[in-house]
Amino acid sequence: PVALYAAYSFGKIRNSVEYLSLSSLDILGRLQNLGPEDTAMVIGMPRYPKQTVDLMKILSGKKVRIALITHSEFSPLIKDADAALTLPISYHRFTDGLSPLICLINAFALDLYNENKNEADKCLGFFESLSKVVFTDPK
Repeated sequence: PVALYAAYSFGKIRNSVEYLSLSSLDILGRLQNLGPEDTAMVIGMPRYPKQTVDLMKILSGKKVRIALITHSEFSPLIKDADAALTLPISYHRFTDGLSPLICLINAFALDLYNENKNEADKCLGFFESLSKVVFTDPK
């Protein structure tokens, strides 16, 4: 869910942002076009879903640069990552693991926006025009 939220947030301010999941029916065609010029942000937290582990192996094999967000430097996913950011998470309640990740994604989105405001504003403009079609008032 956090990766989907990240793709949604980054896609509002950047072109060519995609959410990848091995459970998606069109994943093979999308993976086929990836290579060394692409970067994937992977969010891998315990219990490390098999689909995440397998997707990282595929991306690594295609020489896609992998930026990993994980909970510890002992994460088994680090070996396939080009860069890793560790974000220790404590679970006092079942939702606790999502809050720090969502805050981090929001910070990344703001940084991406500030990196190229002209491109981001164009993307946001398109998003707003599309949202008027998708979310019209039924009156």
